[in-house]
Amino acid sequence: MGEQHETQYERMETTINGTLIGAAESAGGGNGCASMVPVVPRSDSPLPPSTINLPAGVHKLTIETTTGDRRFHYGAYYELDLTLQ
Repeated sequence: MGEQHETQYERMETTINGTLIGAAESAGGGNGCASMVPVVPRSDSPLPPSTINLPAGVHKLTIETTTGDRRFHYGAYYELDLTLQ
């Protein structure tokens, strides 16, 4: 979920072995502190796969997030659900 005032206010980016597999940002719209809405895919983001198969070995998964909400809202955070098999 992201805020509705500015795009790029909340940003998320996920890579595997340095390859971008998904990126999203806040929806924007100039609506101030209206209720939170789902983030939207960035224009440079590939469609996220539901499953990624990797060959055996060592891999690097990176999830980077930013938010400006810590300046305006107490307890602002991200929650991620990740399953590895």
